[in-house]
Amino acid sequence: MNEQENFAELLESTFKTLNTGEIVEGVITSISANEITVDLGTKTTGVITHDKATSDPQAKLDELFKVGDTIKAKVVKVSDIDGIATLDKTRVDSEANWEKIVALSESNETVEGRIVEAVKGGVIISIDSVRVFIPASLTGVPKDGDLTTLVGTTQKVKIIEIKPERKRAYASIRAVAREERKAKEEAFWSTIEEGKEFDGEVKSLTDFGAFVDLGGVDGMVHTSELSWKRIRHPSEVVSVGDKIHVYVKGFDKERGRISLGYKTEEMNPWNVFLGKYDVGDIAQVKVVSLMPFGAFAEIVPGCDGLIHISQIADHKIAKPEEELSVGDEVTVKITNIDREHKKVSLSIRALLEPAPEAPEGSEGFAATVDEAAEDVKEAVVDKAHEIAAEVDGAAEAAKATVAEKAEEITEKAEVAFAEAKDVFEEKKEAIAEKAEEVASEVKESVEEKAEAVAEKAEEIAADVREAVAEKAEAVAEKAEEIAADAKDAFEEKKEAVAEKAEEIAAGVKDAFEEAKDTAAEKVKGIAEKVVEALEGKPDDASSDDKKDE
Repeated sequence: MNEQENFAELLESTFKTLNTGEIVEGVITSISANEITVDLGTKTTGVITHDKATSDPQAKLDELFKVGDTIKAKVVKVSDIDGIATLDKTRVDSEANWEKIVALSESNETVEGRIVEAVKGGVIISIDSVRVFIPASLTGVPKDGDLTTLVGTTQKVKIIEIKPERKRAYASIRAVAREERKAKEEAFWSTIEEGKEFDGEVKSLTDFGAFVDLGGVDGMVHTSELSWKRIRHPSEVVSVGDKIHVYVKGFDKERGRISLGYKTEEMNPWNVFLGKYDVGDIAQVKVVSLMPFGAFAEIVPGCDGLIHISQIADHKIAKPEEELSVGDEVTVKITNIDREHKKVSLSIRALLEPAPEAPEGSEGFAATVDEAAEDVKEAVVDKAHEIAAEVDGAAEAAKATVAEKAEEITEKAEVAFAEAKDVFEEKKEAIAEKAEEVASEVKESVEEKAEAVAEKAEEIAADVREAVAEKAEAVAEKAEEIAADAKDAFEEKKEAVAEKAEEIAAGVKDAFEEAKDTAAEKVKGIAEKVVEALEGKPDDASSDDKKDE
């Protein structure tokens, strides 16, 4: 009995029919590079092409599936003639995993997927066989950049919007990047301290300093901190993209500002000078600037000394230009080192032959005053640079905040645009369907009207034919009557003409007979006269008669 039941079930399954849209289950019997063959337990064989088996065009089917695996798929098309049913596994997977996408949207979790296609306005990422749209502005690719460079790559995204009624989802790569950046910033600020050293990259240069990326957070090296010598612009020391070693001089977590240092004590020209020279040493220096009170000369790079005007020559001069020019290299003696204020006094005169000395203290006092004025000037310039750096840092922080807000607004705008596009596509389909319905109705109405017109035309044509036929009969009858009348008239005229002709012929005949008789009598009379003349008259008379005749 069981064998009969099993045979009956087997027989019934063999003749079972498949319907489009039906979810079926079968066993994989073979796998090729382009398709999978499935035994559905019916007379029809299931076939799943590569693009219907997985949403990843780069995937290999034999790595995803094995012969003997049980698989579920949706029937797309059935060909009874070929005995083949075209199946789609991605639809089943998409429907099964849609709830996961919804959950990811609600939890704001980060998920990985593979970019499978670049489309108009963005890219498609496959997340567990669910196709999710990423607007171009949320991909991280620069504006007007090539989106195809993302195809085939694995990306982390966040589901930022879903449309359950249409089963549409939107994702963002930039949202993940922004979250990671914020996480880095929080970790950075939790561990930052003064003196901490970093290896960073120069991101941009301003008139007041260089901004350095410390790993998600930017700090600024003021111009005065780039070099121990005075520079006009940071580009004299560093360039954008340079890798430099810096240390934290100070920071303000609330305002998001970090002040960095680049120059070190080992690089300090003052320390280099102290390690090389002392009071009384002779040095070869280069004149770098001329002032009314003397000349500044570079002893070592970044460290200058003052040659007071009284120490330039062994005689009195009105101004330094009388003896020196910028760029001149001269030999000097180091006469004083002020370690507290980092000042060096130099003298050319001390190496010349002795000359009468000026009143003690007057020249030294003048040099001290001049140096003090120069110190004040430098302090004012440094302070101005520090204030400008703070302003510039505030501007950069504000710029970063505005950029983040702009990103958020852009994301919302892109999602709204994508939603509007979807609505438009749906409305377009609905309009197209409505248009087809209206066109069908119009077509049916026109066909009905055409049939009615055709019927009316046939009726009118029949009426015309009947009227024409009636008129034709009447015309024929009238023609016959006219023809009969004409025939009768012709017969009558014919008889009258015949009679007239006979009369004329008789008259002519009579006239001819009369004329003939008259002519005969005339001829006869003439003949008789001729005979008589020939028989009885003389010759002369005969001549006259002949003449008369």
